[in-house]
Amino acid sequence: ELRPRNGFESLDLGFAMFRAWRGALLRAWLVTYAPVALVACVALWRYPSAAFLVVWWLKPLYDRVLLHVYSQAMFGVLPGTRDVLRALPQLVLRTRLVAGLTTFRFSMARSLFLPIWQLEGQRGAAARARRRVLRVRTYGHAVWLTFVCANVASLWILGGLAIAQLLTPEDTGQWFSLANLVYADSDTLPLYHAMNVLAFVADTVIEPYYVGAGFSLYLNRRSELEGWDLEVEFRRMSERHAGARAHLAPIALAAVVLGLALPHTEAYAAAADPAAPVRIETTPLPPGAVKREVKAVLDDPVFGPKETRSRWVTRERESASTPAWLRPLRDFMKRIAQALGEAGRVVIWVAGAAGLAVALYFMIRHHEGWFRRRAPRVIPPTLFGLDVRPASLPPDVAAAARAALASGDARAALSLLYRGALVTLIHAGGVDFRNGDTEGECWRRAAPALSTGGGAYFRALLDAWLVTAYAHRPPPRADLEALCERWPAHFGDRAAQ
Repeated sequence: ELRPRNGFESLDLGFAMFRAWRGALLRAWLVTYAPVALVACVALWRYPSAAFLVVWWLKPLYDRVLLHVYSQAMFGVLPGTRDVLRALPQLVLRTRLVAGLTTFRFSMARSLFLPIWQLEGQRGAAARARRRVLRVRTYGHAVWLTFVCANVASLWILGGLAIAQLLTPEDTGQWFSLANLVYADSDTLPLYHAMNVLAFVADTVIEPYYVGAGFSLYLNRRSELEGWDLEVEFRRMSERHAGARAHLAPIALAAVVLGLALPHTEAYAAAADPAAPVRIETTPLPPGAVKREVKAVLDDPVFGPKETRSRWVTRERESASTPAWLRPLRDFMKRIAQALGEAGRVVIWVAGAAGLAVALYFMIRHHEGWFRRRAPRVIPPTLFGLDVRPASLPPDVAAAARAALASGDARAALSLLYRGALVTLIHAGGVDFRNGDTEGECWRRAAPALSTGGGAYFRALLDAWLVTAYAHRPPPRADLEALCERWPAHFGDRAAQ
C-alpha cells in the first residue's frame, strides 16, 4: 500500500521483510558469518572473549551482505549463495567498510546510514549532506532500534548464564568470574566457548532483522522526500506492460492497414489536415469542485496531523512612523522589562530550590510516619541493652529511683527513670524505637508524642543520663531529686495506663 508511514510502522515493515525473505537472508548470513566465527574461535581458542570481540567487531561486514540481499529482493530478485560470494569483493572494497569498522562502528544509527554508502555510493561532503537530510524524523527510531537489539542480544546471553547457574550444583564452586573472561583456564574453557555459541545464535536471529528495519527506515524516508516508492511502482508497471505491448503490435498493424482501406470521411479528412481546427468537448465542473477535491485529499490522515503554533517575535526594524523622542524611552523600558524578567527567573529558581529543600526536610523528618507499614506492631523486650518490659519496672518508679539516690547510686536512679520513660513511650505513647538508636535519636522519635512540659522533662532526663553514664559526672543531688519528683507528673499516669 503506497502511503506515508511513521517510524514504528517502518520498523514493523523491516520485520515483515525478514519473514518474507528469511531463507535467502539466513543463507547469506551463514556463508559469511559462520566461517569468520569458526576461524576466530579456533585461532583464539585460549581466549574466548577475544574471539567473541573479533566476531562482534566485524558485524558491519555481515550487515553489508544482508543489505545486498534486501536491496536485490526489493526488485523481485533473491540472490543465491553464489551471487552473494561473487558480490562479496565489491561489498568489501566499495562500501566504505573501513569507515564502518572504525569511525562509524559505534554509531547508533548505522543501520539507517548504511544504504547511503552501499546503495547510493555517496562519499565525503555529499554523504554528510545526505545523512543530515535522511536523519530528520528518523534518527531517533534508528537509535532506539540499535539500543533494543543490543539489549535483546545481551539478555539472551545473560539468560543463558542464569539458566546454567540454576542448573549447576551448589557444591561445584564458582565457575564464572570476570577474570576468566580475559584468560579462561582449562576447566572453564568449554563453558566460555558455549557462551560464544549462544551469542552467535543470538546474532543470527537478531542481526538480519536489525538490518532490515534500518533499511525500511531508509526507504520510508526516501518515500517522504522523493516519492521513491511511486517511482518503483511505476517501473514495475512499465515492466508488466512491456510484454503486453509486444503482443499488441500485430493488432496495431492490422488496425492501421484497415484504417487506410476505409473511405475518407469528413471527420477523417479533418483529422488528417493539420490546419483544420480541432474541437475538444469538455464538461464544465461545478463551482468549487476542484477545491473540495483537494481539501478532501489533504484531510486524509495519511498526510499527518495539522498543528498551528504561535509565538512572540521581536521586530528588528524601526518603524518610520515612530517619533525620535520615543525610541530612547522604548529602549529603556525594554531594558527594565528584561531586568525584571531575569530577576523573576532568579526568584522562581530560588523559590523552587527552597520548596524542594523544605519538602526533603519534612520527608526525612517524618518519613517513618508517612510510610509506616500496616503490619502488626512488634514491641521488643530490650532496647540497646535496657529491659523495657513493664514487668521489669518496680510498681513506683520514682520511689525506687529516690531510694537508689539515697544509697548514693545516681546511675541506678537515672537508669530507672530513663527505662520507665521509655516503657511509657513505647506502650502508652506508641513510639517505636530501634536497637541502634542513640539518645539523640530517641529524643527525635519521642518529641512528637510528648507535650511541651513532657518534652522539656525528657530532654533534661536525657542530658543527666548522658553525663552520668558516659562522662561519669552526675549532676548535683538537688537536680536528681527534682527529676525524681517530676517524673510521675509526666510518665506516672501514662505508665499506669
